[in-house]
Amino acid sequence: MKNTILSLSLLLGLVACSKKVPVDYAILTGEIENLDAQEITLIKLDQSFKKKIPVVNGVFSDTINANPGLYSLSVGKNNGTLYLNNGSRLNLIAD
Repeated sequence: MKNTILSLSLLLGLVACSKKVPVDYAILTGEIENLDAQEITLIKLDQSFKKKIPVVNGVFSDTINANPGLYSLSVGKNNGTLYLNNGSRLNLIAD
């Protein structure tokens, strides 16, 4: 009986300690070859968020602390649309 209670207590303790912390950000990384610009711009389509991300030797990385949704990623005269959600890890490779 003692072993059963001890085992259940240990199991309950392990389950209670293994809760995941919710993530409230997305990670955007990438590499763009033959790029003359030194930054890229990320704008949420509803205009509620805008961020300039520095590009060093064609490589960029940033943590985006914004609400999930559609975003426009602009590099010079080129742009594209992407969806970012909390917990997303997006890696872009372009030329």
